[in-house]
Amino acid sequence: MRRPLSLVALFLATATASLGLSSNHVIETSGISFTPNDLTIAVGDSVTWSNAEGGFHNVAAKDDSFRCAVSCDGAGGDPSSAPWMFTLTFRTEAEVAYFCEAHGPSMNGVVHVEGIFGDGFESGSTEFWTPNP
Repeated sequence: MRRPLSLVALFLATATASLGLSSNHVIETSGISFTPNDLTIAVGDSVTWSNAEGGFHNVAAKDDSFRCAVSCDGAGGDPSSAPWMFTLTFRTEAEVAYFCEAHGPSMNGVVHVEGIFGDGFESGSTEFWTPNP
């Protein structure tokens, strides 16, 4: 019997999240850097960016998928010296580059989101697998 692996992966990702096996990772602003600035997580995990120090920062995805600080809409995404936190859950495999608009290329990072199997199927592939006879 042939099954689309993406459906199996979706089921496993959903089951993992519903069992509470997903994790939250924290990236903090520190001076003019994000710590850590290179992070590898699993599909279903979330990341919280935190500006607890109150430095003049925000976090913006290089692909424009998010821009946040005090909030994530309108002027709330502008760099702010007020303490702020922003959490995002990653549902598909991706490599998400981000930066602080106030500090440009010197303050940046990447979140590497890996699938359960690390084979790319979690991102919605419609390819099929066949069990070995």
